[in-house]
Amino acid sequence: MCCCWNIQRIDGWRLAGARTGLYIPRFLKRNGVQISRPPLYEDCVSRLMSYDPKSPPPRPPAKFWKPNLCDILEWYEENLCGADLFDPRGIRVRFAPERFPHMVKLMDATSGKEVTSPQKIVELIRLGKAGNAEFGGYDIERARTLPWILPVISEPTQILEVENPTLWTKPGDTLIIKEFEKSGYRRKVLVCRRVNSGLLVPITSHPLNKENAGKAYKVVWP
Repeated sequence: MCCCWNIQRIDGWRLAGARTGLYIPRFLKRNGVQISRPPLYEDCVSRLMSYDPKSPPPRPPAKFWKPNLCDILEWYEENLCGADLFDPRGIRVRFAPERFPHMVKLMDATSGKEVTSPQKIVELIRLGKAGNAEFGGYDIERARTLPWILPVISEPTQILEVENPTLWTKPGDTLIIKEFEKSGYRRKVLVCRRVNSGLLVPITSHPLNKENAGKAYKVVWP
């Protein structure tokens, strides 16, 4: 049984929680109701705390294969927005529902560009008033690898921040990068905006083909 990710199923229990240092679950939920810890809680925490960022790259988690936007959004809200996620420094990473269109690069059917008014679009998808047919497609690889974001946050290969934030004009100033053992691209990046010393807000996530993120960034972890 693998206990490496921030969201796991343990004997039918759903583990969701926060982490200080590496990963320490704060609460557990089953069918949306807060419940007591499962029997294997202590064993799971023990394995998670043994994580070494210098260990060989692991295989990535299984991909998400449901193609409908409503199913992808449901997974995103339950597993990313609905969980307390922290990076190895103890900084919280908090997902917002309105970032979903950017996470999957949802395209407008008319303009062929990324959609605008993401909050309104998320509400329409959630209510079943808009689906795949109402848009111009989305990045399939980004959508299928949403589950990879969990180990990217909890067990990154490195975390980078912009060298000079005062001169930075892009929305994201922090990169959380994870290398996986796989063919093709090996690194996935979560682009975040630092709100304060204890909070990161994700902007988007995508494959990273190059080894170097650029001279504008400095490594802050490990």
